[in-house]
Amino acid sequence: MKKIRSPLTAMKKNYVVRILVTLLVISITYIGIVTFTNTPQVSPVWVWSVGNSQNPIYSSGLWSFAASSDGKRLVAVRAALDASEANFISQSINGGETWEPLDNAGKRQWGYITSSGDGMKLAVTEAPYVSGNIYTSSDGGTTWTKQAGAGERVWTAITSSNDGMKLVAAGGDITGERIVTSVDGGATWVNRTVEGSHNVQQIASSADGMRIAI
Repeated sequence: MKKIRSPLTAMKKNYVVRILVTLLVISITYIGIVTFTNTPQVSPVWVWSVGNSQNPIYSSGLWSFAASSDGKRLVAVRAALDASEANFISQSINGGETWEPLDNAGKRQWGYITSSGDGMKLAVTEAPYVSGNIYTSSDGGTTWTKQAGAGERVWTAITSSNDGMKLVAAGGDITGERIVTSVDGGATWVNRTVEGSHNVQQIASSADGMRIAI
């Protein structure tokens, strides 16, 4: 006799799978970074990059990530629990095997970070919950420049073109939500108008920076 599968059993299995996937996503977000050691389509091997207490990637949480086109240069913002906790931007130049803090960036409540294709031009927002600035680096994080022209806002997203010269960021202030763009690596900024009211949480850019999705 052919065994008939109960729809309820299938629903339970799907529910369990959803829970497991959710837990995996939470683990990736709050424990460390997962990297591939080879092409994902061909026998993928996953490696946790969590480090230890001396490794700046080791933390109660990570806020945002960015990678170069080849995946070798990675930057990560560690999520601070409060204003008194050290909040580093960390960098790996070997695909996540080892990490070092970008000390010259200082200890701030950093928020969202983006990278050029070669990993040398970086842009990061400050203070994800209160008004802050945007900072950029053109030398892989060795030196940083505060880009006051973007204004102080509660930044919610930032993205970069492949060459790192075109930047788009979203944030809000007492006048409402704003989208700002730069075509010179953050030196100057232009306010852009988007019809309607939006709660922008993500921004994506084409390689040439000419097509933007929010």
